[in-house]
Amino acid sequence: MSEMLGEYFEALERLKQGKPLHVSVGIKISNDSVALEAGRNKGAIKKSRSIFADLIVAIDMAANEQNILPIDQRKLLKLQDEVNTLRKDLERALGREIS
Repeated sequence: MSEMLGEYFEALERLKQGKPLHVSVGIKISNDSVALEAGRNKGAIKKSRSIFADLIVAIDMAANEQNILPIDQRKLLKLQDEVNTLRKDLERALGREIS
């Protein structure tokens, strides 16, 4: 069980840093977004399960901190992620054309 909780906390940290692997950048931090980022189903983190109590408190704190960030900064993070994705796509396309 602790390994599973570790995955949830790692997913929360990635969301806080704005570097998610499974969800889009700038997504609102919530129980569902943390579950999806951890590779689980939406709704996997339930308040009724006592094992998630500390995780839910950490998610709530992170969500409150996220609300402090200006909207422009969130848009900037999302656009930076989009630019990186497009750059990778361009490099792959150029590689195909060269070969």
